Amino acid sequence: MEHRNLHVTLIVIFILCLFVGNAGCAEEKDNALAEEGLLRLSKPFTGDFDQMAKDRLIRVMMPYSKTFYFFDGAKPRGASYELVKLFEEFLNKKLKTGTLRLHTVIIPTAREDLISSVRDGKGDIAVGNLTITEARLKDVDFSSASATGVNEILVSHKKSSELKSIFDLAGKKIFARKSSSYYESLVKLNEVLRSAKKKEVIIAEADDHLEDEDLLEMINAGIIEFMVIDSHKGEFW
Repeated sequence: MEHRNLHVTLIVIFILCLFVGNAGCAEEKDNALAEEGLLRLSKPFTGDFDQMAKDRLIRVMMPYSKTFYFFDGAKPRGASYELVKLFEEFLNKKLKTGTLRLHTVIIPTAREDLISSVRDGKGDIAVGNLTITEARLKDVDFSSASATGVNEILVSHKKSSELKSIFDLAGKKIFARKSSSYYESLVKLNEVLRSAKKKEVIIAEADDHLEDEDLLEMINAGIIEFMVIDSHKGEFW
């Protein structure tokens, strides 16, 4: 838990460096906008992009992940982190901001809180390899999909018995976060199994603080036997 506290502290320091002026960070310019941007970090805001550009701040909600967002020492890394920084560069070039740059500030957020944080104005964008579902579209809008043709695949421990069809999953315990699209898929699978007069799978709710990579490590260690993961993410591992 201590390492997470350290990361949050580093991020707070980084945020202050972006907006406080040139006390070792950047030349002091437009402090009124800077103070407004800092205020918006903690206050709910549901304005449009024009206001974000005026404040020079986009709050990005992002969960920790060994693939998409993590720290290498004090340096943030990961696929999602790099994409957000490329997005920041793109916006600054497009808006021709010059020295008054627009900044993206990444706020570490538990995965189960990503959608609600954007909906409630605690963040402007959520980045977390989220699958577009009908339920989620009721709360937020999505950008164009960054990956298409993605399938959800079953991952099992190497000593598990061979599975030849979905009906072989009857009665098996499969781990999934309740906030994930995997959980929704398993609920639908149980509908199919019930209609075929088969036992339902046992959906074991994984802690929402566990990322897919954490569950993969638990599979590898033999702690759990089955999980579901997006195919493109599985290819990383």
